[in-house]
Amino acid sequence: MQSENIVPLPPPEATIEDYERLVNKLLARQAELEAQNKRLVQALNVSVRDAHGVQASARTVTSPGASQMSPALYRMIVEIADEGIWVIDQDWFTRYVNPRMEQMLGQEKGAMLGKHVTEFFTESDRAVALENMPRRDAGLHDTFELRLMRHDGSTLWTLFSTIPLPEAVDGCAGVAMVVDITERKRMEEALRLSEERYRLIADGLPLPAAVIDTEAGIILYGNPRASQLFEIEYGSGVGTQAHVYFVDQNDRARLAELLQATGQVSDFEVRMRTARGREFWVSMSSNISIYQGRRALHSTYMDITERKRIEDELRQLNDELEMRVTERTAALEQAVAELHRADALKDAFLSNVSHELRTPLTGVLGMADALELEFSGPLNERQHRYVEQDPKQGDRLLALVNSILNYTPRCWPGRSISRAEPCHLIELCAIGVRPARLQAEAKGQRLHFALQPHDLEIISDRDGIIQMIQKLTDNAVKFTPADGEVGLEVTDDPGRRMVDIVVWDTGIGMTPEQQQQIFQPFVQIDNGLNRQYEGVGLGLAYVRRMVEMMGGSITVQSELGKGSRFTVTLPHRI
Repeated sequence: MQSENIVPLPPPEATIEDYERLVNKLLARQAELEAQNKRLVQALNVSVRDAHGVQASARTVTSPGASQMSPALYRMIVEIADEGIWVIDQDWFTRYVNPRMEQMLGQEKGAMLGKHVTEFFTESDRAVALENMPRRDAGLHDTFELRLMRHDGSTLWTLFSTIPLPEAVDGCAGVAMVVDITERKRMEEALRLSEERYRLIADGLPLPAAVIDTEAGIILYGNPRASQLFEIEYGSGVGTQAHVYFVDQNDRARLAELLQATGQVSDFEVRMRTARGREFWVSMSSNISIYQGRRALHSTYMDITERKRIEDELRQLNDELEMRVTERTAALEQAVAELHRADALKDAFLSNVSHELRTPLTGVLGMADALELEFSGPLNERQHRYVEQDPKQGDRLLALVNSILNYTPRCWPGRSISRAEPCHLIELCAIGVRPARLQAEAKGQRLHFALQPHDLEIISDRDGIIQMIQKLTDNAVKFTPADGEVGLEVTDDPGRRMVDIVVWDTGIGMTPEQQQQIFQPFVQIDNGLNRQYEGVGLGLAYVRRMVEMMGGSITVQSELGKGSRFTVTLPHRI
């Protein structure tokens, strides 16, 4: 029968922490039993002496008044003790055992009397008992662990505390206090097996692993991968101080703080050194648990030295790239500024040249008109024919010059609209479409116009809207063959607070490639020397810049041979 104070063994799925708690309970119970043994031994000494009329000496009685206790009281204490009490004679034969001792070995009452103590020892532990016999004979107290045989053949682990009597009393030469530690030994065996399983698992881990005593700071275990990582012989690091492998002790202190706060850490990056002094980087993952009955730090290590080297190289490369990007950006900004300056010089040159061309050109046209009106006298038929041709060519040239003059001063980068004012779109559309309407009638084309609502008004650049409509409708009429159709549609979108102005035609259309380039200055659909359509390619470039200056956008949809559709979107207010 086992004592009611025995702590049950944890289930197979128990954790290391469960074992830790049970071991602590067993150790506390063992200390309590050992203290109780001492008190019982003292009481037993007095009991044996008083039972035979021998006065207890001061050396064996530590409690005041103990010698005055009756033999019956001492006998009762021994009989009800929770530990086994075994009294032997000079030759190690049994003179007395208390009921608890008989109960521990499963023996009948009185069955152990007169038998040699070694009859109850296991074969392997008899040698231990024989080794300790001379110590008892020499009057030495002793405590040791050995296994006893129960009556049913089972084994009982015990803690023996032997106390030799200084003077033999009625043939009694010694007393042994016996504590059943079977459960504690089973627990120790379970811990040993658990640690063996841990070692087997850890030895096969692909990652380096180590166990460190948190109190002493010494290494308790390291697997073969850890020995390779730290460049030490397998097993030789056990018992050495772990702090010597940290390059910076501040990292070790920081690790200790994290473990104290949370009990575990993951991916803790730290510099370490091998036993040969080589420094390297590791990523540690650790937790605190029990190993060999001690509070210990269980850690795995991943060598990240190569990753750290690559990170440093990437960081350095990024720094270099940032520097190069900064330098290249500055160079590009300077180049863009130069391009803007060149573009401005080009526009200024074109404007100046156009002015210089327009002034004498208007004079020539005025003289041609005077000749046609015969202010200086009548003209013959041949002279009339020449005079009639001059205004047509002059008007064509004047239109080109005016296009350049309209484009260059208003569309320089950074220029803003001249004035924002209320714009009645029905009025501006009528003004803007008038030139195109006359051309369409001359070519036999149908011109459609629609506006919803009729009183639509926005705050924008009045002149810019008129010129935009003129150029879009002029292009539509120009690139639409006779008997074709041209349309101008204006719709309001209150939800977006925007207005859509659409100019469409059933003309020659464009390819996708031409649509990508059509808004660039000096770009035309027909660029050949024998091209059919007149112009310098500034109309749509002018429209795009004006629309952007008014806070809007322009898009085109076109299909070759079926016509084009230009949509200008302007805000209600700029």
